[in-house]
Amino acid sequence: MKYSANLTMLFNEVDFLQRFSKARKAGFQYVECAFPYSHDKSTMRDELMSSDLEMTLINAPPGNWDEGERGLSALVNRKNEFRISMDNALAYALALGCSRVHVMAGIVHPCDKGRTMALYKENIAYAAGLFLPYGIDVLLEPLNNEMVPNYLISSHIEMAEIIREIGLKNVKLQFDLFHAQSMHGNLTKTLHATKDVIGYIQVGSVPSRQEPGTEEINFPYFCRQVEDIGYNGFVGLEYHPRQGTEAGFSQIENFSLSP
Repeated sequence: MKYSANLTMLFNEVDFLQRFSKARKAGFQYVECAFPYSHDKSTMRDELMSSDLEMTLINAPPGNWDEGERGLSALVNRKNEFRISMDNALAYALALGCSRVHVMAGIVHPCDKGRTMALYKENIAYAAGLFLPYGIDVLLEPLNNEMVPNYLISSHIEMAEIIREIGLKNVKLQFDLFHAQSMHGNLTKTLHATKDVIGYIQVGSVPSRQEPGTEEINFPYFCRQVEDIGYNGFVGLEYHPRQGTEAGFSQIENFSLSP
């Protein structure tokens, strides 16, 4: 497994553009970030190149984050805005050499879920077709309903079923350990039930989303399960450090999660 440092959550002791060199000095070869759009993509590319890093994952624009939006792909009457956002995500992915884009669904009233699901699948298929010629995967991630109430999909099992139904080779599951444990509890069962569609894994502790191995999850066991399903892709370290980023790395080295 190859570990990728999430520059949105880690190394917050310095400004964003300084986090690239900090990650490299900490021993990482790979980084991910949530929303790069407030930074010039050429400047970010230069930081990646000068630090000899690879960007493994970005998110597509989520809509108006400050107003509580968490994605556009399932929102009625936002199709044109969604497609423009995909063009923006593609431009950043190409500039950064990133081959994975997480496309968020959005917050939908439970009564509207049935009628918005067809739109969601249509929009995901559109994004997949747009990205496919460039070798870019569309990643779909369930978000737990305690953190994000009324997010369209909160279940990894349900999301895996949707991905199978869409049936496109570059649409895959972003398996987030924090969200999976928060929603399902049985990580082994959930991991094995979705292994055929997993395209990326992210980790953090539960319940506080801190360093892996510091709270309720048995991380050595989880790592063995990841190996058992044959996953050899990237694992994003997406968590909030408790007492500084570098200090947290020493706490997780015993769980095979060092850079």
